Amino acid sequence: MRHLPILVLVAAFLPSLAWFAPANAQAGGAAASPKRAQAERNAVDLKQGMTADEVRQLLGKPGPR
Repeated sequence: MRHLPILVLVAAFLPSLAWFAPANAQAGGAAASPKRAQAERNAVDLKQGMTADEVRQLLGKPGPR
């Protein structure tokens, strides 16, 4: 029973450890080219069932990585 308050305290702080996730999970955010940024903004207009030509017209041709 002596350990119960400590366990409750640890359990209360466990969700806050998610803040310490690696910061490099999304690489290239600020360094993204203007074309890529525009394509990301256009991506909200993607719809299920679009043909490859419609997607290419909306987002542009895929470039080299």
